Amino acid sequence: LSTRLRELIESKRKLTLQIDNGNQEEVLSYIRSGEGLVLSKTIEKAMEDFEVRLTDEFAQVDLEEKSLKEQTIQRLLIADAAMLVIGIVLARMIFRSAMNRSNSGFPSTPVAREP
Repeated sequence: LSTRLRELIESKRKLTLQIDNGNQEEVLSYIRSGEGLVLSKTIEKAMEDFEVRLTDEFAQVDLEEKSLKEQTIQRLLIADAAMLVIGIVLARMIFRSAMNRSNSGFPSTPVAREP
């Protein structure tokens, strides 16, 4: 695309110089032959190809971004579930420990006192 644009600019510069030097017939011959039109069509095709490549690149980036978001959400859900399980296990352990302490600190049968 860059090369074709340089060619177009160079050809227009040469045509302008030819007109300035009084060589209008050469410029008209160039126009009639369609060389300028061919170059313009080539540039147009190169632009279309460039746009397609850009569109494909952006589509790929969007796809990668969506995939990354999905992976992040899945990992966060797994981490949340793991924290919930750990919380339940710790709460049960603490509850059992507290129950064991309370049961061992107080005898279950009353002790008779002597007068």
